[in-house]
Amino acid sequence: MRVKICGIKKIENALCAVYNGVDAIGFVFYEKSPRFISSEEAKQIIKQLPAFVNKVGVFVNQTLEEIIDIIETTGIDTVQLHGSEQNYNIDFVEKLASKINLPIIYSIRIKSISDEIFYDKFFKEIQSLVGNILFDRLDNSELGGTGKVIFFDNERPLDKNFMEFISKKVIIAGGINKSNVKEIINFYKPYGIDVSSGVEKEKGIKDNNLIQEFLSLLKK
Repeated sequence: MRVKICGIKKIENALCAVYNGVDAIGFVFYEKSPRFISSEEAKQIIKQLPAFVNKVGVFVNQTLEEIIDIIETTGIDTVQLHGSEQNYNIDFVEKLASKINLPIIYSIRIKSISDEIFYDKFFKEIQSLVGNILFDRLDNSELGGTGKVIFFDNERPLDKNFMEFISKKVIIAGGINKSNVKEIINFYKPYGIDVSSGVEKEKGIKDNNLIQEFLSLLKK
């Protein structure tokens, strides 16, 4: 299982995560986010990171041109789309994929993971175009990093085929921290998890002790 720490703004936090075994570092290029980082700041961090760590750019309803410009400036090697279905529709994703030749993570905001999601027409179309699907907790007031957990129901297990899909392609985000990560992993067995607020001492401020504690917990 892969682990991404998202919303990195400082090199010391990035290196702490890397040296404690993280698989991917996320940079948020959405200006309204408390975790926003500029292209130039991200570039300076990325060039100091060792090999074999993915550098993920998180975009919220930004244009094709803006995304491509940030890719070229920073050197990110993975794109995460985190916006509305109207902006990041099938046509947009197809055009982006044809231009960047990089892995794409497509974020879908939901309250709970259930079989119904996998029958949705848009979901079926989008998942065939991207490398991974990220499930994040739906919150009408915020886009990601809310600290709220996706609901899961032990009494309503998912279809076996959907569980297999989750293990191969789904990244789970939303309120993950040291107190619930093992339960989430054991229940869903996802391809990956994405943590942000769970390793922060305050909103938008990562803490190296929390990063180290969280990542060491996953090795046990």
